[in-house]
Amino acid sequence: GLLDIRGTPLGRDMPGVEMHAQALQQMIGQQFLARADWVSGFEIVAFVVVGLAIVGILLLAGPWVTLATGGVFAVAGVATSWLGFSQAGVLIDLTFPLLGWLVVYAAMMFFQFTIADADKRTIRRAFGHYVAPALLTQIEQNRHSLKLGGERRDLTILFLDVRNFTSLSEGLTPERLVGILTTLFSRLGLRITEQSGTIDKFIGDAIMAFWNAPVDVKEHARKGCLASLAMRETMAGLNAVDAFGLKAEGHPMQQISIGIGMATGPALVGNLGLETQFNYSCIGDTVNVASRIEGACKHIGYDIAVGELTRHESPDLAFLDAGRIELKGKQDRLQIFALVGGPELRQSAEFLALEAAHKWAMELLAANQPADQAIAECIALSDKVEPGLSRFFEALKRRTEDFAPLVPPSAAAPLLKSPELS
Repeated sequence: GLLDIRGTPLGRDMPGVEMHAQALQQMIGQQFLARADWVSGFEIVAFVVVGLAIVGILLLAGPWVTLATGGVFAVAGVATSWLGFSQAGVLIDLTFPLLGWLVVYAAMMFFQFTIADADKRTIRRAFGHYVAPALLTQIEQNRHSLKLGGERRDLTILFLDVRNFTSLSEGLTPERLVGILTTLFSRLGLRITEQSGTIDKFIGDAIMAFWNAPVDVKEHARKGCLASLAMRETMAGLNAVDAFGLKAEGHPMQQISIGIGMATGPALVGNLGLETQFNYSCIGDTVNVASRIEGACKHIGYDIAVGELTRHESPDLAFLDAGRIELKGKQDRLQIFALVGGPELRQSAEFLALEAAHKWAMELLAANQPADQAIAECIALSDKVEPGLSRFFEALKRRTEDFAPLVPPSAAAPLLKSPELS
């Protein structure tokens, strides 16, 4: 009735006389809450030690492990504070350490997000126009491998060249020529990225691409072959509709043709250049061989030629033996093959008949015997398989030396008649 009601730190209002009684009870029982000088230091040390632990764990193990570990630290701190309060009467205030740990975690997460976002932007700028979206996602997941330097990998290398580019350039303005190349490379580049290939660079009127880097690509040799066949089909479609406008302008070159060479083997691939400016590319003998095979397309009279290992890694595709050719800088002749078509063509009766006639022609050439009849049969059959093969078989007449090392004359002598007749 005296209205002697007082507020307390616990949020309860109680009579002043009761407060006096509790104070007297603590004095008589000598039970006090204490906050010694070392307690403040302990709180600061706890904040620093656990804060550094959070930073280290976040960098090494990631956010979820750090969050779980931080929860363990928080529970341990609250338990320590409660035990100190209830058992020893020591008042430890964990408000500062807990809030500090939360701020450190949030700051590190923001920092990690900023770095990761910057890395992704860098990767997308470097590879976004050169690889397929699915492959780009894999690159982002393995972005730590994109450092200056290289690694040795088995690659499939492709070189594509626009034929008679000098003749094409005549009578065209630079702007018109760039427009043609832009249309051409955008369509052909898409065929490469669709098969998980990486476009290395555009070299004037040429394209260099490779498979199985910067991430693993299964059946990379086969994918390179399928991309080449798709580019041949794309070129036929573009020429058919006069996509470059050459026919409409009355240009001497009514159509644009390409040559493609591929090789599979070991090469050094990685970021070559400076720390601040690098180029993701590959170097090695396989690269040189692929470039030389592309040039050999003119010699064999066909638009797609591959090395022996590329053919071996693509057994379900349609190939024809193109003989052993001399490559600049190579001591020994190199076995190459003409890539004719895909799996469906490989199983067709027309191709099997052409393959048998071709084998007959090669054996005659290896035996240094007249092969005109065999070649004529090949040309007749090629119209049903792939029209571009006629030039390939016409070129066989002057390429006896390319087949001579394959079969000894004694082994080829009995095979002097058509496989169809035999």
